[in-house]
Amino acid sequence: MKEFLALTKKELRFYFQSPVAYIILAAFLSVTGYMFYIYTGLLSIPGTPGIISVMRFFFGGTWLFWVLLLMVPPSITMRLFSEEYKTGTIEIIKTSPLKSWHVILSKIAGGYIFFLFLWLPTFSYVLIVALFGKPDMGPILCSYIGTALAGIMLISIGVFTSSLSKNQLVSYMLAIAISFIFLTIGVMEDFVSDSDWKAVISFLSFPNNFANFPIGIIDLESVVYFISFSWFFILLTFISYNRKGAGE
Repeated sequence: MKEFLALTKKELRFYFQSPVAYIILAAFLSVTGYMFYIYTGLLSIPGTPGIISVMRFFFGGTWLFWVLLLMVPPSITMRLFSEEYKTGTIEIIKTSPLKSWHVILSKIAGGYIFFLFLWLPTFSYVLIVALFGKPDMGPILCSYIGTALAGIMLISIGVFTSSLSKNQLVSYMLAIAISFIFLTIGVMEDFVSDSDWKAVISFLSFPNNFANFPIGIIDLESVVYFISFSWFFILLTFISYNRKGAGE
């Protein structure tokens, strides 16, 4: 456990000392700030639902939210293993007494904590909404819980693809490709007539599993979905890490 915590601190130290991390943070805040500005602007249009809906728009109400989830996690994770392979430090790690789970879970924990850190400033949007109305905090809290669950799955996908290649761009594009499949597979539901296949596609759809959180419902099936796929990609990372030679 001591080794895991030390490695996690090392990963976090890298994030907060790296200019790339601050570029990611700046881009993230620019996009979320723009989203919040646009959604609050909609309130001045007659017929637009009340202020409670602002945060519902914010969490999954438009394509901007999904683009954010598609692009940001891979940018956090793409270097985690790829950089170790490229610089050769993976040889030192693999010949050290560190266990595989120390290495893999510490990288996931570091990336995930940084992902959660990115969302902290968005609480200021909640405060702004609360200043001008009486939003129902239940759906907002559930939205953050759903985003946190979605984040661990997307970070796990990114760490897995990073374990496949020493090229960070390849890792980044692979993570986007896999995440894109989960984010868009739901559209196939309209083209399938078989009810069993419809159920499978609906189960695999990332947005379908996220949909209940912004309306204040924590669906156990969706929680299991995000945790199960997170563990699935962590398992794949274990296999990839242990099979990959130190010099590759």
